[in-house]
Amino acid sequence: MQKNGVVYATALGWPTDGVMELECLSAASPYCTGKVACVELLGYGPLEFSCDETALTVSLPEEKPNEIAPVLKVAFTEAVAYEDLQVLLELADMKLEEARMHVGHGSGFYQSDYVERLSDACGNAREIGLETDGEALSLAFLTLQQAYSALSLDALMKGDWWKTRSSRRT
Repeated sequence: MQKNGVVYATALGWPTDGVMELECLSAASPYCTGKVACVELLGYGPLEFSCDETALTVSLPEEKPNEIAPVLKVAFTEAVAYEDLQVLLELADMKLEEARMHVGHGSGFYQSDYVERLSDACGNAREIGLETDGEALSLAFLTLQQAYSALSLDALMKGDWWKTRSSRRT
């Protein structure tokens, strides 16, 4: 659940190894809304975490604040480093390469406008240099992340996509 720019993630139980891996909040996830700034366990406090292209990995404490399930408060920041942009750009380039091979009309193909949007965002991100100010860097990161997300979530045409489009017009 998301509230006030923070995502609350609830597990169905305590992991036996004390580690939670949330693929849906990875750096490459289309559901991410920025860079993970901090992770807290409700009823406990801040936790150690790492976030890469595969998952947000959180180390849970041995002492459980409750016996039911962990609830994490994941906060995001718009402040990103040049390296963060480069990691996302590499992932976006791989997704773009795949999408360009499957652009077309009909089920299983990517819609060309989404591919173009990601291509433009990648091009703009490549223009960002090490000396770029934080605001421009954050904007390029967010734009690239949004284009990547849109391509990942919405661009792949599914069966009967034309029925959905025509029903919107009526």
